[in-house]
Amino acid sequence: MKMRTALAVVAVAGIATLPVACGSKEPPENPQPFTPGPDAGAYGTTTAYPTGTATTAPTTTATATATTTATTTPTATVFDPAVAQLLMTQLAPIAAQDAKYMRKEGEMISGVLQEGQTIEQMATLQPGKCYTIVGLGLPMIQELDIMMVPNIPIPGAPNIPMAQDMKTGAQATLAPSPDCYKYALPLPAMVKIIVTATRGSGAVGAQLYVK
Repeated sequence: MKMRTALAVVAVAGIATLPVACGSKEPPENPQPFTPGPDAGAYGTTTAYPTGTATTAPTTTATATATTTATTTPTATVFDPAVAQLLMTQLAPIAAQDAKYMRKEGEMISGVLQEGQTIEQMATLQPGKCYTIVGLGLPMIQELDIMMVPNIPIPGAPNIPMAQDMKTGAQATLAPSPDCYKYALPLPAMVKIIVTATRGSGAVGAQLYVK
């Protein structure tokens, strides 16, 4: 009897529990959010965040362009050697009169000048020597002038020519014979011979003589 009563109690208890095991489970009223643990990364899903792209601003290089303005000083124009030979031929009779008994010193100064232009040549004066310069301009030259100046002006002294021609017209002679320019200093000196087309344009030539 006792055994039969125990089995009935167990059966009733088992039947009482069946609806609970087979019924649907309702979610809790206040569910807790899921918080991943330290090892979640190893098994969970990795969320990729957008990566920004660095943009470099274009660099502009400024290139400076240098503009050079050339200043041109009027100079003598090189002319045909035949013209130089003509000048030498026409200078010979002038030198025979104005540079009598003297010899040529250096090369002839020559060129084609526009009015107001000059040509220059360096020369060395020697102590005790006497000098004359004979010049000529071809027909278009109306006034030709010659002067001799120190190559290096004396500081504080006025820039006065050492000698200059006194003639007028297309012929010019600096210190004609017999009154040639005598260099009296004891040491040689460098001088500059300047030939100027004062009026008119054309071929000019000048020659230094010494004795």
